[in-house]
Amino acid sequence: MALTCGVIVEKLIAEGVMEGRVSVDRKTIKQEGHAWCRYTGPDGAVFIIDVAKHYCGKLSSPSVIRAYGRPVEEFVMTPEEAYEHYLEYYETTGMPCRLLLAPF
Repeated sequence: MALTCGVIVEKLIAEGVMEGRVSVDRKTIKQEGHAWCRYTGPDGAVFIIDVAKHYCGKLSSPSVIRAYGRPVEEFVMTPEEAYEHYLEYYETTGMPCRLLLAPF
């Protein structure tokens, strides 16, 4: 389903109906795989289209980032967004965030 979604969005981009880039991402957890379509608009906003899980939305909230984010991505957050991310992390895990120190 994710591949079909990606092809459809790719054709819309090629025909000039949409602008941006599309890819299909996947994760494997405990022998189970899952894939979804990822659309990046011309402004850099990333949207997830997950047909199997009936989800379509912007890659912005902490729970969506955990589910669909790429491991090497960095997300620029305002201080308010960072605080919201911290609160959601603490509420869902019960563990406080800790600072990651830059390597010297």
